[in-house]
Amino acid sequence: MIRFFTLFWLFCATSFGEVMLLKEYKDENLTGWVMSEKYDGVRAIWDGKVLKSRSGKIINAPNKFINELPDFALDGELWSGVGEFEFIASTVLDETPDDRAWEKIKYMVFDLPKFDGNLYQKMDHLNNFLKANPSEFIRVVEQIEIKDNNHAFAFLDELVASGAEGVVVRDPNAKYISGRSSSILKLKK
Repeated sequence: MIRFFTLFWLFCATSFGEVMLLKEYKDENLTGWVMSEKYDGVRAIWDGKVLKSRSGKIINAPNKFINELPDFALDGELWSGVGEFEFIASTVLDETPDDRAWEKIKYMVFDLPKFDGNLYQKMDHLNNFLKANPSEFIRVVEQIEIKDNNHAFAFLDELVASGAEGVVVRDPNAKYISGRSSSILKLKK
């Protein structure tokens, strides 16, 4: 039941309008792209001041969490582990943040929407910020360069075998755009 209400809350509100969305893989050549785990959590956009869901709903995170976020925009997934969607959703949807529950939540950042540069430059910028401002909550999502499509599907098999949802593949040189993009795709079983 919580999954239905969570999905309604997260996706049926007015669109945030600034979120880049995945398309489904359809036999594209992925050589030279990058891949990472697709996390089954709650998508979160930090605009430098406010944390919101992809639909634009404010996420009431504790001050301890918010105070570690930078003054520049982040896009990522609030996540605590494989198979923990119910916990993540109930924690994130709570109007009054439970500090103890939020200690388990990590912000798995995979893009910097307002930063001009390719994905490598963006992640370097975030890593430099984190060196100067260590965070117990922010994690930079590792991006692995894809050798060929077989490499991507072997990675998918490995992650799914460990309980993960799937893989995100993307062109590291593509610009961040609002809406669905053919430069960022999801691979799932």
